[in-house]
Amino acid sequence: MENDKFKVNYFGSWIKGSRTVHHIEWRAKDVEFLLMWRTMLKKYFPTDVRDRNYFKAISFNEEGGILFEIVTDDSPRF
Repeated sequence: MENDKFKVNYFGSWIKGSRTVHHIEWRAKDVEFLLMWRTMLKKYFPTDVRDRNYFKAISFNEEGGILFEIVTDDSPRF
């Protein structure tokens, strides 16, 4: 879909286009902090703690569909 201001590409069930947000990420100091947040965010059905090789993370979607991710700060420095 195109108009005179921007082009919108359709990919599956979501739309990617100008001025959209896919995800927001926050940093946590350790896994215990992730678990605390996971408990507080139960109404958003957060994931289990996932090992992403360089860090651990939980994620959840808010009502508008934006993906939020909280990740640990225990990754090796490059």
